[in-house]
Amino acid sequence: MEKINVAVVHGIGNEKAGYSNNLSGGVLREFDMQLKSILKAEDDYSSEIQFKEILWEDIVSKNQKKLEEILAASETPLVRGKGLWQMCRYFFQAGIRNLRRTFTPEAICDIIGYRDPVVCSKIHQRVLGEINSIWQDSENSNLTLIGHSLGTVIAYDFVFEQQQKSNDLRLSNLFTLGSPLAIFVLQYEGTLFKEPVELEDPHGRWVNVYDKDDPIAYQLKPLDGAYNKAVLADCAVDTGPFGAAHLFYWGNRDVHKIIGRKLAIDWISLNKKLSSQEIEKLYKDYDGNLGLGKETN
Repeated sequence: MEKINVAVVHGIGNEKAGYSNNLSGGVLREFDMQLKSILKAEDDYSSEIQFKEILWEDIVSKNQKKLEEILAASETPLVRGKGLWQMCRYFFQAGIRNLRRTFTPEAICDIIGYRDPVVCSKIHQRVLGEINSIWQDSENSNLTLIGHSLGTVIAYDFVFEQQQKSNDLRLSNLFTLGSPLAIFVLQYEGTLFKEPVELEDPHGRWVNVYDKDDPIAYQLKPLDGAYNKAVLADCAVDTGPFGAAHLFYWGNRDVHKIIGRKLAIDWISLNKKLSSQEIEKLYKDYDGNLGLGKETN
């Protein structure tokens, strides 16, 4: 049996191994449920997907720690007053200070760091190495990439670079979650980001998933005709309230359904479990029902 290969790329923040467990677990459950339903079988399909987490934070974390140390050393102690206003002011200042010392250095250093050609090259080499390790353990070279936040930019940029070099990277699917890619597309004047990546697999799909309450996530199809053609759908989901929505794509059930059903159909196609006509109908039904009852463009 040919397995499905999935690589996951995280966004900004000090991520550790296991960061995508909620995503991989949810996708795997949906994948298994879909196959049992479509094939009317009771088999266990949980071993038919191979997930690979890609960690790149360590490449840029050295300077982050240095900035955190500088900020911590330069701050004057906060004084907690006795009145209600003084106490509220104290906790507000403490919260802002914590953001400046932790989240802001992580976010800014990650974004600025990635735009450095040397750092970018190191991250791309890390991604390539992890993908090669998937293929060493797999009977085929299908690949689904899932990125979140800045990880969608890294995944896209990596695929584009590889496709400019050769045709060895056969990308089956691209799922971008909470993606700021539209900002990069509009910012760059050259070729980079101006031309959408191509999915050589005729059954490949690029699905951009976003929450309307996520201030970092943008739709991609409205950018221009090329992106409108390349992206199957900008699929709206509800991950959480404003601001916090950006953090909760990993555990969202609708995200799991969108990815899991596509991978289940891919597995059926790879292993020829149904007739070609039945498989084509599954892909057509997937495209038509991708929005899960929600808005798609």
